[in-house]
Amino acid sequence: MVIRELEVKYKNKNKKVVPASSPEAVWKFLLPEIENAAKESFFVLGLDNRNNVHFWEKVSIGIVDQTIVHPREVFVPMLLCGCSSIIIAHNHPAGSLKASAEDLVITERIKKAGEILGIKLLDHVILISESYYSLKENNQL
Repeated sequence: MVIRELEVKYKNKNKKVVPASSPEAVWKFLLPEIENAAKESFFVLGLDNRNNVHFWEKVSIGIVDQTIVHPREVFVPMLLCGCSSIIIAHNHPAGSLKASAEDLVITERIKKAGEILGIKLLDHVILISESYYSLKENNQL
């Protein structure tokens, strides 16, 4: 009963079918969420088989220079929504597009968890108001 209620909650929340064809598309999609943010936020976008954003959620809000995220928080909504792959993203309010050591560690943890669950991590995009940085495009994923 509880799982069914969670499934209905997640299937009807933040559902927006838009193409996630590139890191730039992800940046444009999340720009309204991060444009004037003073704190780091971590997002997960759940994709269908055509790489359309089927569901998205803000997983964590942190402080100015960090946010804490656990793979469990990333994958629970994706499992309930039946997503086949994900893109993760977070903002850097200070304006740096450089991936930190912590960014790389959490990316690897989420990638490994996704492999076990059968949900592929396609990219991790770092966002600032003016631009973005894709770990995949820069061979860090």
